Amino acid sequence: MGWIWHLCLMNMKRRKIRTFLTVLGVMIGVISVVALLAVGIGVKNEMIDSAVASGSVNQITIYSETGSKHKDRMITDRSCKCGWLLSSV
Repeated sequence: MGWIWHLCLMNMKRRKIRTFLTVLGVMIGVISVVALLAVGIGVKNEMIDSAVASGSVNQITIYSETGSKHKDRMITDRSCKCGWLLSSV
C-alpha cells in the first residue's frame, strides 16, 4: 500500500501546475459554498427578525367565506375559549 502513496507523491511533484490548479479549484469551491451558506443564513435571520418586528407573527386574521351571513358559524371570544375551534391545531 505504501507504493501507492509514493506513486501519488511522485506524480504530484512531476505535475506541479496541475496539482496547484486542482488545489486552487477545490479551495475556490469550498469558499464559494461557505459564502453562499453564510449569505443564505443571514437573509433568513433578517427575514425572521423583520417579521417579528412588524408584529404579524403575533396576530392571526380570519376572514369568513360567507361574508358573516351565518351567525352560528362566527368566531367569538367564547368559541375560542371553548377550544372546539382549535382542536386540530
